[in-house]
Amino acid sequence: MAEYLNAVKSKRGAPAASLALLALLTLLPPLTAAAEDLPDPTRPPAGFGQFQADAVPSGPVLQSILISPSRRIAIISGKTVKTGDKFGDAQVLAINESEVVLKTGKSQQVLKLYPSLHNPIPNSHSGSNLEIPGQSR
Repeated sequence: MAEYLNAVKSKRGAPAASLALLALLTLLPPLTAAAEDLPDPTRPPAGFGQFQADAVPSGPVLQSILISPSRRIAIISGKTVKTGDKFGDAQVLAINESEVVLKTGKSQQVLKLYPSLHNPIPNSHSGSNLEIPGQSR
């Protein structure tokens, strides 16, 4: 840019160089205005990190499982338990790779380590209504 201004200045004099600079400067505001309209790609989506009341589980939450050749332990709602221990009114019956079985009286409760993987979103399509392109019924 400096080379261009020097060339203009040497050919036409100082007024022409200042006019060229002025013309360049008038192009800058529309460029910066366009940049202001662009969304920030690093901004988290709306509502991210806000507390959601429906996301709070009711009852005990299985947080971790540790299985080794010599022991099986689980962390349920912050409390470390092993098979046979009491958790509140319940007794820990079994600790498996992805779940813990609790027994309270005659009822059993299974706590899943990843409950969202075991409760998939229901599909609105039934298997009989699916159409495969290129195949007729």
